[in-house]
Amino acid sequence: MDIDDVSKAEGDETKEKPILVILDTIGNGKSGTKGQCLKAAATALKDGKSVFIDRCNLDREQRAEFVKLGGTNIDVHSIVLDHCTESGNN
Repeated sequence: MDIDDVSKAEGDETKEKPILVILDTIGNGKSGTKGQCLKAAATALKDGKSVFIDRCNLDREQRAEFVKLGGTNIDVHSIVLDHCTESGNN
């Protein structure tokens, strides 16, 4: 599902696309910091935008900082993709 599909799935074709916050490109197209991601996400949420954060290799404590941005008035969903790196199978 891509970002365009998210809006369609929610039933509103005119709805704005979510803001995509990616650690690997947040620093003017280069890898940035967690702080930059948190700031960008918080700013977008304050502006009433939906936010999708692509942040790899987080543990539970690190995810908690992003989840807290939602507060009590925003639905927050977290998807953890776990894969095996021991074998050559991807």
